[in-house]
Amino acid sequence: MPDAPAQLNDSDDRKLWFEYIKTLNERHLQASQRSGVTTYVLLATLVGLVYRFGPRLPDFLAQPGNLLASATAFVLLWISVGSFFAVVLSIKAYFAGDYESRAVPKSSEGLIVVTYVIVALAGVAIIALEMWIAITNSHHSRRYMLVVHALWIALNIIYPVVRYRKHSRRAKGVSTPLPTFSPFREPPWLNLARLPLAVAWSLLGTAYLGLYLRTLPSYGLQPLKAAGLASIFSSIVAYLILDSLADATREKFFGLERDIVLNRMTAAEITNRYLRDFTGPTMAQWFSDALATLESRERQLQQVQDSARDKLNEITKIDAQYHTERKERARQLIEGLRKAITDCISQFDALVAQSEFFAESYKTEEETQVFKQKISHLKERHGTFKEKASVAYSLMEQLDQIQ
Repeated sequence: MPDAPAQLNDSDDRKLWFEYIKTLNERHLQASQRSGVTTYVLLATLVGLVYRFGPRLPDFLAQPGNLLASATAFVLLWISVGSFFAVVLSIKAYFAGDYESRAVPKSSEGLIVVTYVIVALAGVAIIALEMWIAITNSHHSRRYMLVVHALWIALNIIYPVVRYRKHSRRAKGVSTPLPTFSPFREPPWLNLARLPLAVAWSLLGTAYLGLYLRTLPSYGLQPLKAAGLASIFSSIVAYLILDSLADATREKFFGLERDIVLNRMTAAEITNRYLRDFTGPTMAQWFSDALATLESRERQLQQVQDSARDKLNEITKIDAQYHTERKERARQLIEGLRKAITDCISQFDALVAQSEFFAESYKTEEETQVFKQKISHLKERHGTFKEKASVAYSLMEQLDQIQ
């Protein structure tokens, strides 16, 4: 039984965790309340836009050229404003500096996939719109600019899929589940390297929008107004969809608070649940847990070996005429040894596969030092395992020769 100080420490840690989760839930509840007010305001804005301009839409689209002019203005406005926000985000990411590399928590895996699909579908819609405008547009430079921008969006949609497929192919060869670390982590200076391209797209979009509107009657005020309303409408819809998806992860914290009370979770169980479902482990935490699991499986292999060695002596003392019993006992020992070796190998495979990913990924100086230490530890464990595996295979050969 654990001693009294250990029980008190676990109780104190559990209390701290409960207070922390409770505080997080209160903050999420307040954020949800504020978000709810924002949502109602945005919904009211959508209803107001539809009520105000919806009845006029058929007459507006019935006029020749209005649809093409509005679509062109919408795309050029989207390029200009979207690229401007990309500039702002790049500058913000640069000054934010490095961030801690963590695995994607379980509660966010589905959310990331759904968010990517929504963003990808929106990107495909923009690409289709740009290509249609480029085909129907007689202005050559504007046409080429739209085609190049469409290809740029397509590249940004395809690139994440290619990176994740590469990681998933590596994970398929491993029986032990691997965590999902972001393959898109980059050094902060790359955000500044992206700035010239984002600025160029913003300036091109603005310039082409101004030049295009000058060719339209009344400087294209009606198409520009339609494009602006369409941008506002689509932005509100996108925000509402993404915000509703984010609400799903907030509910997980309420479930953890309930389980702490009802299931009497220990501090260690709370920590594991929190890391798995909400924050994800860091590289160092994952390595520590994976190496601890490997050491545990090696100890299990050692126990199986010791037991098999003793039972081999017992089997050899059984009279040879009872060969069926001798073979059956030997078979059971061989299966136990083989399973223990397979468990160790599967953990080694997981560590090697994930180490290859970390080796290819960007790491801070501190993470690089931690990575080198963990790899050194892994090599030591591999040497120890080879010795134990050699003994286990030798025992399996002896057991296999029993008649």
